[in-house]
Amino acid sequence: MSNKGFLEIWQKSLIYQQPSNYWLYCRDFAGGYTTRTGVSNYQLLINAMNKQDIAERVHTVLGTTKADAERAVESMIDSIVSELKKGNDVSIAGLGIFKTKMRAARQARNPRTGATVQVPSMRVPKFQAAKALKEAVKS
Repeated sequence: MSNKGFLEIWQKSLIYQQPSNYWLYCRDFAGGYTTRTGVSNYQLLINAMNKQDIAERVHTVLGTTKADAERAVESMIDSIVSELKKGNDVSIAGLGIFKTKMRAARQARNPRTGATVQVPSMRVPKFQAAKALKEAVKS
């Protein structure tokens, strides 16, 4: 999408306020506005998908109970985290590779006091997107 197209969408958009949530409604090609649950050519630009949304999608696709879908999503996340804790990589075809990397020790400054602080080396999680994911997001 070009910058011009994005700006046109942004100018035609409305913001709908719910308690502690802001939903952005964008004009679709038919000239109407998308709904919170409706499917449109443009996604809602505010609020990211969370674990409960993924569990809801699993529940819908598999036709299982919501509790089973939530346990399946939680189990998958726990499996990825436990393998990363062990130092192993987790590769999911079409999605990418979860891995860990050692970050070197460094000196930093406390922003409040300006004092120099030694930050120890630590293992941090990294994600490398698969080519299929990059291509899907690009289009």
